[in-house]
Amino acid sequence: MAVRFHPNAPALTDEGRRSLRELLPCLAEGRWTVGVHTDANGDPSANQALTQGRADAVVAYLVGRKLPADRLSARGFGSSRPLVGNDTPEDRLRNRRVTFERQP
Repeated sequence: MAVRFHPNAPALTDEGRRSLRELLPCLAEGRWTVGVHTDANGDPSANQALTQGRADAVVAYLVGRKLPADRLSARGFGSSRPLVGNDTPEDRLRNRRVTFERQP
């Protein structure tokens, strides 16, 4: 399941909102960091800002669905944490992702 955004924008797509609704039961307990990552294409500072905006949008959506704001944090990682290289379209797609990391 992927959380999708509009191209070059922090806004969630309808598909992205559906994915988050499906995740709500999993996120109901505990504290979470929402991390958003991108591939290495483009300006690093612009990618950082874009991923932070997207992370903020995910948290805002979840808070709007009644998850407590004090249990969620948003973190945009830009392209600083790739899963794989950025040499192929498939690899770049794998690097563009949203993660949910449970906090102690």
